[in-house]
Amino acid sequence: MHIPVLVDKVIEFLQPKENKIYVDATLGCAGYTEKILNISKGCKVIGIDWDQQAIEYSKEKLKNFLNSGNLVVVKDNFVNLKKILKDLKINQVDAVIFDFGLSTLQIKSCRGFSFNDETLDMRMSDSFTSITAYDIVNKFPQQQLVDIFYSYGEEKFSRLIAKKIIEYRKSKEIKSAKQLSEIVGNILYSRKKNLFLKNSKQKIELKFHPATKIFQAIRIFVNNELKNIEVGVKNAMDVLSLSGRIITVCYHSLEDRIVKNIFKNRNDFKIITKKPVVASDEEIRFNKSSRSAKLRVVEKI
Repeated sequence: MHIPVLVDKVIEFLQPKENKIYVDATLGCAGYTEKILNISKGCKVIGIDWDQQAIEYSKEKLKNFLNSGNLVVVKDNFVNLKKILKDLKINQVDAVIFDFGLSTLQIKSCRGFSFNDETLDMRMSDSFTSITAYDIVNKFPQQQLVDIFYSYGEEKFSRLIAKKIIEYRKSKEIKSAKQLSEIVGNILYSRKKNLFLKNSKQKIELKFHPATKIFQAIRIFVNNELKNIEVGVKNAMDVLSLSGRIITVCYHSLEDRIVKNIFKNRNDFKIITKKPVVASDEEIRFNKSSRSAKLRVVEKI
């Protein structure tokens, strides 16, 4: 079951109303969209995703709203938001929501996003990019691997890991995510982090796989995620109506830094969240994937 992160906060900042047009730019399992449409049945949501599986899932899940015309689902990359709206004959929208995390569908898709997958793809959409994680770990030179692991994963052992991958592939192809995670696991130890919840005495122990940062780096590179975020957020700001809002949910510092810098450099926008909003203790207990989420909001003035 997919649990949308910070959904109550998204709704709080959005305040869905009738006759408004909202864009869920990263539709995924449609958690935000479903909540918006259930609260305000008179509004319209444009749901965008470049993952065919997400498109099919969301259409089936929310077919009543599709049939009523309150929901439009578009298979595309959110960087093309301006064209998408032009094709729909929509000039401006009242809010755009971005959630830059992986959806439950993608994690369970056996495409290499999970450490035990038997494949090594990591493309969020095979329609928009041809390069795969398999290509990177089996064909890229050592220094390029180092650069990817360090730049996109902030992995301090990038050189050692890249060297071991090169040595491994001299005798054997790396065909699966499971193989890749084992290579990294033979170099680094898994680590545990104790998360102490502010408003309770409860301690949550979180375990991090040693290949987490390497998988993050490869996934970002394969899908050109950071550039997409930069272009997508800027385009969203351009299509907002007066008092319209951008809501973003980021999961690591690279994403959040890009969003933060874009927001603060636009004089025609007011920052609503002076500091990023994070999950409550209760949500973290209920949904551990929310522990690293940071929500930011700006409003057009």
